[in-house]
Amino acid sequence: MHAINFIAKHLDPVWVTDPVHNVDTVCAFTGQPIKQGIRKKDAISNVFTDHAYLKYPSDYISIDAYLCIKEVIETEKGANALRNYSFFVDENGLELLPRDKILTRMLMNRTDKRKSFGDNSFPFVFCVTQGGKKHLTYKATVNYNNERYIITTDFGDVEFGINAQMLKLVGACQRFYAIMPDSKEDATWFTKDEILTGNYQSKRIETYGIDEWTRLENVIKPYHNTPLLRLLTFALNKLNENEFIC
Repeated sequence: MHAINFIAKHLDPVWVTDPVHNVDTVCAFTGQPIKQGIRKKDAISNVFTDHAYLKYPSDYISIDAYLCIKEVIETEKGANALRNYSFFVDENGLELLPRDKILTRMLMNRTDKRKSFGDNSFPFVFCVTQGGKKHLTYKATVNYNNERYIITTDFGDVEFGINAQMLKLVGACQRFYAIMPDSKEDATWFTKDEILTGNYQSKRIETYGIDEWTRLENVIKPYHNTPLLRLLTFALNKLNENEFIC
């Protein structure tokens, strides 16, 4: 199953505004046979740069592909494309994810009973955008195992999983990004950039406590400047220590 077709199951064809043609060809994105399609030159703008993903010799894309790249999410100010959002898709529906909900969704199988995260045999797609400008739908992976799966981001694919190692890493990051007690401005022990790069201010380390910093930094250190830690630091929320989700 191609991610485009899986995602488009939850998108409304009413948003198709370009002419639909009866054809006997394949979708330029997926290579799957189609009987109806939209001309590439109508659907794809002049500023589109992901031509490498138009892998198949066809002048048309499927209706599913069209919905995945065009403005289909209704808002008060008009319609937005899926590229503007982080999102999670399974058989039950499509869930748009504000930044502060991403980490909860990444860990959701620990509390959620939905099939995707309660039974490894059910498919799901997970996409996270930092900038809201790059298309992710046709780059996404359909996952079938929540113990080890791919989150598609605008800086590449990130492998994540619900296992002891990942939970330990998330926990260490949360503790470094926790709100300092008695902080009037919700200041955190360390910044996201410090956690990502490993370039900590020595004064912050002293304030935190060298022994505890060393213990947690030993967990984080192997991941500095990796796509995984970039994703985690982006998804981190400021929390008090009694609010940790991991």
